[in-house]
Amino acid sequence: MSATEETISLTEAAEELGVHYMTVYRHVRTGRLPATRLPVGWSINRQDLDAYRNRDAALPLEERQRQIEERLLNGDDAGVWTYVESALASAMPAQAVLRDLLIPSMRSIGQRWRGDDLSVLDEHRATSAMTVVLARLGPHVARITPRHGTVVVGTPANDTHALAATMLAELLRTHGFTVIELGAATPPESFAEQVVASAPIGVVVSVNQTAPDVHTTLIETVAAIRAASATSYIAIGGPGIGNLSIDDVAADAIHSDVELLIDDLVQREIPTN
Repeated sequence: MSATEETISLTEAAEELGVHYMTVYRHVRTGRLPATRLPVGWSINRQDLDAYRNRDAALPLEERQRQIEERLLNGDDAGVWTYVESALASAMPAQAVLRDLLIPSMRSIGQRWRGDDLSVLDEHRATSAMTVVLARLGPHVARITPRHGTVVVGTPANDTHALAATMLAELLRTHGFTVIELGAATPPESFAEQVVASAPIGVVVSVNQTAPDVHTTLIETVAAIRAASATSYIAIGGPGIGNLSIDDVAADAIHSDVELLIDDLVQREIPTN
């Protein structure tokens, strides 16, 4: 039998792809992955498996982001998950799926919403779909032993959008941080109370809206953290930063790029024995 004629079972295919057996089965039944029905089970040609593995991975990253964005706007979490599964099957790490596919797609939606290109309904539908996808992706994300200390993450009062903060928290955990999530619309005094309780190496206030009242509360949040702990390292991140400067909010750092924000916090690591 030649290499191209080699066949494997659905179970073997699932093991090679690093996905659940039912994922492979579903893609066989829907025609995405060719297979031959046997008296007992199915067989998959090795060549067909390789083509399946590489099909979506061959698309430019920008095109995959665009297609995910389109499905998010339609509230099609199942469609988005199909792209996630294909990426995982092509050996793309779950962390990279989050960083390079999901976050950019959601960032684009946020920018379009703030630019009045999308309605509130569009944004809410996309957020709900992404929440479902993140819940399904969670078990695939590698957890590593915390080694960089604790970071407190939340959004300021009047900012009710927590998705960007949740994505950031997930990435921080994959980089070895212990993360305490405070969620959306966290009052300044709650940030301050948590800082006193956990003595984190850093606090990230995620800004997702550009409304003046949100920025006012952001300033109050930073002030409350400073009053509770003069040594706290405060970083501002998120898609709603706009033209904010460090001087505007008296923070230590402002990053719109999530990787720069994480690198910044890594530098704050407290060595441990």
